[in-house]
Amino acid sequence: MSQFIPFTICIGLGFVVGIIYVLITSVATLTKKRFVYIFTDLIFFLFLAGVVVFSIYFVSLGQPRWYLFLGLATGLVAQHVTLGGVLGRLVTKISARKKKPKQPPKKLSQQTQGEL
Repeated sequence: MSQFIPFTICIGLGFVVGIIYVLITSVATLTKKRFVYIFTDLIFFLFLAGVVVFSIYFVSLGQPRWYLFLGLATGLVAQHVTLGGVLGRLVTKISARKKKPKQPPKKLSQQTQGEL
């Protein structure tokens, strides 16, 4: 029973890390520049390394255990399966909306202006 609580904490951490990954990569998707992709991946992996060190130090009192890594991976997979598709479609819709050029408003004809 002493391994169950740290395992569930790491599943939650993995789920949160998955959501943060989607948010970080959405920035790169919206900009579509190669250096932004590289930069956001670097930021995410540094963040992930910090989460792993945090989970080892605080959750299991500095003792690396296999179930901590298994919990983080399970949380990432759970996020990808449950919210990953929804958030991915949302980012796609936002980026598609950003691509569309704004059309100027149509001018009213003189006949329509007279009726107003």
